[in-house]
Amino acid sequence: MPEKKRICLIIPCYNEESRIDLNSFDKFNDDLVYVFVDDGSSDGTFGLLKSRESDFFIVLKMEKNSGKAEAVRRGMLFADSDYRFCDVEWFGFWDADLATPLEENVNFILYRDSFNPEASAIFGSRIHRLGAKINRSFFRHVIGRLLATFMNALFKVGTYDSQCGAKLFRRDSVKKAFGDPFVSKWLFDLEIIIRLRGMDMLECPLKCWSDVGGSKLLTFRNILRVAIDIAKLWKQYG
Repeated sequence: MPEKKRICLIIPCYNEESRIDLNSFDKFNDDLVYVFVDDGSSDGTFGLLKSRESDFFIVLKMEKNSGKAEAVRRGMLFADSDYRFCDVEWFGFWDADLATPLEENVNFILYRDSFNPEASAIFGSRIHRLGAKINRSFFRHVIGRLLATFMNALFKVGTYDSQCGAKLFRRDSVKKAFGDPFVSKWLFDLEIIIRLRGMDMLECPLKCWSDVGGSKLLTFRNILRVAIDIAKLWKQYG
């Protein structure tokens, strides 16, 4: 069986006081270390996180709300350069609501070691199939498939599910993926994949994923923002 590899996860948080279950993160502190990035929350999120801070539970505070993309980027660069994580081989980001269970980290590494040991990045993929429990609304699924098909046609990224909020990166890919500020705030997951073209990347089908109440829904305003971000990405990378 492949040797376990220590993983550092970046957890972006914005007004998560009433939703985040910190006890769930404690269960995996032997295999995982965390950097929780408070993205300028206006509720008690930062105080809640600080109350649990430890050697494996690091808390960063953004001076103002800058969005998930920048919170993830800052957290990744911090972890990559901090001496406490010098023995960490893999860095990643995970949604604070744990829509993707933390157990999937082990599956990511096993999948990579079995199918592409050279891969420098592993992305969760929400594929409906026998043996998996993917609890996603029909509306979200349809919108996601339409967006993914369009993105693949436009940018030739070849992914099934670029927007899943569970991704791991080997240390050698971190600066290439996160070194510069993102052009896109809403499609930064896709921007990461575009930046890493030329490196080996792998999608790992998730065994379990579920919508969590309170997450942001697609509204007309958000769809407009996505359209604007597509134009920005095309201008930068197309």
